[in-house]
Amino acid sequence: MDRDVCVGKPWDDLAQSHRNPGGPQFHMKEEHVDKFRRLAGGLAALLIPLLMAPLVLMIISCGSSTPTGETVREQGLVGEEAILTKLAPDETFNQLRAGTRLIMSYDPAIDSFTGTVQNTTSYRLLDVRVEVHLEGGPELGPTPPIDLAPGEVKPVELQSTVPSFVGWVALVRVGSQGR
Repeated sequence: MDRDVCVGKPWDDLAQSHRNPGGPQFHMKEEHVDKFRRLAGGLAALLIPLLMAPLVLMIISCGSSTPTGETVREQGLVGEEAILTKLAPDETFNQLRAGTRLIMSYDPAIDSFTGTVQNTTSYRLLDVRVEVHLEGGPELGPTPPIDLAPGEVKPVELQSTVPSFVGWVALVRVGSQGR
């Protein structure tokens, strides 16, 4: 039997519209209300996992260790999180992050970390700075802020302040990030 019901808030009061004077109300057949509820429930059951999957994958992958060393989390642009691997003194750092490519290595002859920073975007990057964190030691840098045009590459050098170290991590900061 088809009968009209008044749909409003709360859903439990469907047939009694006079009890819900403040909520939106409209009339529809009772069988359509059930179809609408099933459709809404089905859409929610489909959309929630689809929307949550990227978030779950991101959470699972954050903090995963790499085979070459210990991981360090470093906050990047607009909440971007980078996983940085501690390197031995003779290893080269080469990472694409926050619109930049940073390539650095330690030169024991001059007791400095040297390399290049490149803008890999199609827009100008402002206040680009480079830091090196020594394991069990001080942070070197940051370098003075520079602006990089699209594709521009600039040399980077940070003098070491300790006679020896066992590991290090380099990172780039762009804009007001990390200040």
